[in-house]
Amino acid sequence: MNLRIALLMMQKNEDILLGPWIRYHAEFTANASIFIFDNGSSIPGVIETLAEAEQAGIHIIRQHNKPEDYLNAGNIFSKFIHNLDLQNPHDFYFPIDCDEFLACQTPYGLSCHLEDLYSQLMPWLGSQQVLIIPRKHYANPYQANRYIEINHSQKCFFSQGTCKSLSHGFHKATTAAGHEQQITTITYFEFHHKPYQQHRRLTAQKLEQIFTGKTMSRRNLAEYASTLKTNYHCALELLQTEYDYIHYLAKHSSQEEHRCLLDRFKEIQIDPSPLFAKSPLSSRRETISLITKSWLTKIRDAVNYHRFRIFATRIKSAVLSILPQQ
Repeated sequence: MNLRIALLMMQKNEDILLGPWIRYHAEFTANASIFIFDNGSSIPGVIETLAEAEQAGIHIIRQHNKPEDYLNAGNIFSKFIHNLDLQNPHDFYFPIDCDEFLACQTPYGLSCHLEDLYSQLMPWLGSQQVLIIPRKHYANPYQANRYIEINHSQKCFFSQGTCKSLSHGFHKATTAAGHEQQITTITYFEFHHKPYQQHRRLTAQKLEQIFTGKTMSRRNLAEYASTLKTNYHCALELLQTEYDYIHYLAKHSSQEEHRCLLDRFKEIQIDPSPLFAKSPLSSRRETISLITKSWLTKIRDAVNYHRFRIFATRIKSAVLSILPQQ
């Protein structure tokens, strides 16, 4: 039995993920069942990818193009799903992000293939509860095929005719039957972390509405992070220096290896190379340079940076001069 699966996704300027996301998920459902909400993309390559997707029959919804629409995505999606139920019903509705790639847990391990996804979804066909994706597999941009399994960031999806409300981030929901949940065997791979510069740019986008009228200075970021309000974690991530970021990912590197996603990418001709980079920590000279920059940034946060600039530059030059060239 073929299932009708609707995929709803909101994105802005996801230049390294949008193409792979579309190509991957087009294997799971018809193009006409993919709904991409563009939140005001301005990068020419992203605009071109959206136009090509639209030509192929994917729905591109452009009216939700303001930063506040991103923060209201849960409400926008729940209303949209309700309208689909009335006009174009699907068996299942998946609200997901552009950095998320659906998969499923089978008795033989993780799978990224259509037949296995259908098989794992069949028991939940017609379920009236909130359907739960209980865990995800967190990718490391400096270690291909290595993931950390996280089970404290569940996502919600729905069977036909049940969606009532959906939170920002899609972590909480209600159906006509209430808050009752059903744990499923659906999972996903998440590329939340990208190579450092791409990660900073896309993370800053998520705070645009919150920081309207003021700069994302380190002081302002620290103040917002302390509030624990919506997307406070984005402020924390922007406070990370490049060394902090890469060192954190190296420290939390996983021994959990899953080849199924990148193997599937290869099968359907998706180039994963933009999602990964060589870690600068593999070079001693680059490591010293990143540590020095990180140290200077933290000094600047605490005191007047200019008092230390000349001294720190001389120390850096002296340390690098005694290291062997690599």
